[in-house]
Amino acid sequence: MFDNTTTRGWRFSAMAALAAAAILTGCGGDDGGTVVPRAQGSTTQAGTGNSAGSSAQASVEESTYTDGIFVDNSGDGYFQFDTNFPATFTAVTGAIVVESYLAQQGDKQFGSRPQWPAGASFALNQSTQAYITADGAEEVFGYQDMDWGPVGAISKRTPQGFQFSLDKLPTPLYDVALMAVDVSGQAVADVLAKDSRSVNGGLAALMASDKTPMPAGSHIYQTTETVLTTNIWMLRDWSGNGFYPTLEAAQVDNGGTIRTLGAYRYLDHPGDNTALVEYNGKIDAGEIRKQGDVLTDLPLGYNRVAATFIAQEIQKALQPR
Repeated sequence: MFDNTTTRGWRFSAMAALAAAAILTGCGGDDGGTVVPRAQGSTTQAGTGNSAGSSAQASVEESTYTDGIFVDNSGDGYFQFDTNFPATFTAVTGAIVVESYLAQQGDKQFGSRPQWPAGASFALNQSTQAYITADGAEEVFGYQDMDWGPVGAISKRTPQGFQFSLDKLPTPLYDVALMAVDVSGQAVADVLAKDSRSVNGGLAALMASDKTPMPAGSHIYQTTETVLTTNIWMLRDWSGNGFYPTLEAAQVDNGGTIRTLGAYRYLDHPGDNTALVEYNGKIDAGEIRKQGDVLTDLPLGYNRVAATFIAQEIQKALQPR
């Protein structure tokens, strides 16, 4: 049986570190969302057609959808909020809004542009993350919960988003779907309450009494990521802390099965998607993401209209009383 109560139990110590990382704000957090296991035996295909005309139309629609959101100065815009806490984690002292954008139509690499609507400016810390697949491993340095942003690239556009890949890995990792939802007229507080990062980061609490209606044209983007290539994700800044000297030692205490993914060994944990991984001579905590799994409850994106308005409301809320 896995030990969830003692500091020796790796699930307690290793995954507590990952959970702490996920709720820290001002320094991001993977906010990897909820992993929904794939439906056994079910497949979904999008964009299929029986004629050259339908294929050409699908291609145009795919390009238009993604570029219509992200292209700098002409797209609807894609923004995300984060906050800064003092060391006591008692109150939000500043906010940041980060825009992810493409420089021009057809670009594959995202840019990232931060702005500070109120409070003292602060650095949105970036972190080292590692992805392990059957083809190898790649470390990336970027915003933790924007891992398809400045550290990744679009390998293919799709009708409702794009496929995300990393430079050194030959196959795309995720199919990213962005569903635009009109929130015009909804209260600012109600919109932010839908955002996992705003809830975890204190922004939703800060703005909980703001019942100001969102202006016309306000959209949020609800994001899901379908895993295309089985991988293990690790937040390197919060792992490698010596949970156990070896996987075998962890297995003695906790059970589980030692498996391999490519050249890397890991100990799985029955019942969820956590794992301990042998990586660079240490035992790291990781998260297994299997092909077909769907990552849900990810942080929201906001279009330019919504982000601009919310930033103004945040500025009011953070003004000295």
